[in-house]
Amino acid sequence: MATDFNKIPHGKIIFCFIVLLSFTIYSFNRSQKSSLKKLAGITMGVIPYNITLNTNKSNNELKKIHKLIEEFLKSFDFEFSNYKPKSFINRLNKLSVNEKLKSSKRFIFMIKESQRLFEMSKGAFDPTVSPLINLWGFGEKPKKIETITKADVQSVKSKIGFESIKLFDNEIMKEKNISINLSAIAKGYAVDLIAEILDNHDIKDYLVEIGGEVLSKGYKPNGEQFRIGIEIPKNNKDGFYEKFDVIVNLDNKAIATSGNYRNYYEKDGKRYSHIIDPRTGYPADNKIARVTVIADRCAWADGLATTLMVLDIKEGLKLIDSLPGVEALFSIRSEEGKFEMKSTLGFNKFIEKN
Repeated sequence: MATDFNKIPHGKIIFCFIVLLSFTIYSFNRSQKSSLKKLAGITMGVIPYNITLNTNKSNNELKKIHKLIEEFLKSFDFEFSNYKPKSFINRLNKLSVNEKLKSSKRFIFMIKESQRLFEMSKGAFDPTVSPLINLWGFGEKPKKIETITKADVQSVKSKIGFESIKLFDNEIMKEKNISINLSAIAKGYAVDLIAEILDNHDIKDYLVEIGGEVLSKGYKPNGEQFRIGIEIPKNNKDGFYEKFDVIVNLDNKAIATSGNYRNYYEKDGKRYSHIIDPRTGYPADNKIARVTVIADRCAWADGLATTLMVLDIKEGLKLIDSLPGVEALFSIRSEEGKFEMKSTLGFNKFIEKN
């Protein structure tokens, strides 16, 4: 069930702006003496990660934990990166049709999660969509598009289809020559796995963020929950965004956002975004500019945010209402070029009240 945004308490108009689809995370530390510790670095090529911990562990202990996280991220990247020629996912993409490849438990898990999203969205979420993204000029090497015919779309569309991926216990197989890209869910899954590392080292209060995908658990030293700032965007594509308008409090919840208002081009008065609908082969044309999802797991929030960018608003709300523990906030582009907000009823409870 959805709610109009003007019904949110205090008349706040909330808009989640993500720079390169990345949340701006911050915490207000009102205590002079804090045991908040920070771990940070770069992963998956150029993506920053930030971990905030409320812990009494020594610096030496934290260095060891940080080293474990770095080692995990390196192995994760080598498994899921489409930019590393020898990565596991590229081995799979080069695999012959009907040939089986032994896979890790976490890779099988990611495929199963993706299959679930693929099935419940009736193909709106499809990790094999990359050839269509390239066709429309939004691939690894963006290009200017002159003319794309219906025949072009149908030809490339025949080269995708996640239903062609089959699992056999710990093995995976392709029934046709397709390529997989799991970037729409990978950052969120990495966040979940870092949280597991922290849990296993008896750290119970933390905030983990990779490229804007976030999981928060527990409290800061002063007893407050970790707080995530959500910014208001400007309509200007190249505008500068800095004002925090809404604070979201999360405990043992994840949050992720997907949007299309920055990565697009216009041709003959029509707007084409990088969000491609695998069902049609064309850029999604549903007026949705951005979606923020709150869920129990970050992989799920991450994948759902991408899915909801493809579905129309009614389909999206119906899907979210069918999923326990999941809430969503939609930013919808009006005919006048402004933004209208719509959310599920449960999203409201996470907003900090003044």
